[in-house]
Amino acid sequence: MRVTDLVRKGIQTPSQIPFWMYFRLVGLYDKYYFTPSRATYLFDEDWDVAIILDGCRYDLAADYVESHSIDLDQPREVWSVGSWSPDWLRRTFDSVPEGVLNGTSYITANVFTNEVPESSLGNVDKVWKYAWNEDLGTVPPRPVTDRSISAIREGTFDRYLIHYMQPHLPPVNEQADAFPGFRPHEGEPGRGRDKVEWEPVKSGDIDPDTAREAYRENLLPVLDDLEVLLENIDAENVVITADHGNYLGEQGRWGHPRDHIHPAVRKVPWWETTASNENTHTPDSHTTASEETDREEKLKALGYR
Repeated sequence: MRVTDLVRKGIQTPSQIPFWMYFRLVGLYDKYYFTPSRATYLFDEDWDVAIILDGCRYDLAADYVESHSIDLDQPREVWSVGSWSPDWLRRTFDSVPEGVLNGTSYITANVFTNEVPESSLGNVDKVWKYAWNEDLGTVPPRPVTDRSISAIREGTFDRYLIHYMQPHLPPVNEQADAFPGFRPHEGEPGRGRDKVEWEPVKSGDIDPDTAREAYRENLLPVLDDLEVLLENIDAENVVITADHGNYLGEQGRWGHPRDHIHPAVRKVPWWETTASNENTHTPDSHTTASEETDREEKLKALGYR
């Protein structure tokens, strides 16, 4: 944020100045101490396929893997390098050798692809550009699964990094119609990130327990698709993790603001497994020609504007 913007905001809402100063200090601590000393950097690990579940808390993953049919053990917990996607992407790709990037394909539903070194990566498949679901306000799991299966079966690259958008809200299952409050508000450009997505909870329009359940249930569709993915590709070393977690009322907070180091937004799951192609799924083809894409509107739908 520019200095002029901070001054303007300070004049408009002076009571918030101490909070902004606090988070600036936390951000410096995070950048120079917390992140290097505690976090797990994806490219420091051994994997052929890495799968990112966007906004997935460790406790959420640990609870659901026990009751879901997916063949995964309990995850171990690791600390993310960021509390929101742009920082995670920058820090994940920062200082990765050029040769490693050249051999990596990034298949992603996450809109923040401007934060990745696209010219160095072997391929960047921006699924969000052509498979965005306007009714849901996000990219559901299946297009990501289809594109990933097709790419990995072709085997052009050494590594495949797959980034789903779930369990990050808005909901993509049967709860989507039941929670219209998680949709972005019309005519409110420039609102702070997470304010749109979680505003109905903060204002009392949606019960906090109901909101927590919507977030938790939003993991199930992507777990279903992980099953499809893992039985339709061959990969010796598969890692499944998350870019960050999500506040669910801890310290009165919701969402995943930037520069936070609370376990709710930093503690994420880490699975290591294998995959064997049983050819149980034929991926649909998708028209990948870039359409006229309003990136700002998509960020707004996800709660980032």
